[in-house]
Amino acid sequence: MKVYFIDKTGKNLRIKNEIEDYGIKNIETKDTYKFRCTKNDYVIVSEYVENEPDNDALLKYNNLVFLIDNASKEIIWELVNKYQVVDVISSKCEERYIAERITKLIKE
Repeated sequence: MKVYFIDKTGKNLRIKNEIEDYGIKNIETKDTYKFRCTKNDYVIVSEYVENEPDNDALLKYNNLVFLIDNASKEIIWELVNKYQVVDVISSKCEERYIAERITKLIKE
């Protein structure tokens, strides 16, 4: 099992470092949605933007964790029904909380 952290702009690398501090090692950082992974891998999307053409590439991944700015019911509903989502987390939460929550998901 691998963990991929997609951060297109590099703004959320502190969250990746927090997750590593909680014991999840070898997290690969990506700046695009196009890469290979297996069914057991986790993909953390740190900057989901609606209506982006690259979002269709996320359909091929299984264990997705989304960090979103706009946590409206409509967006969460769309994510859960369109993709294979494990969790949707508001990026407005504290970085430590986000890292703890993701670590719990991965270690289960």
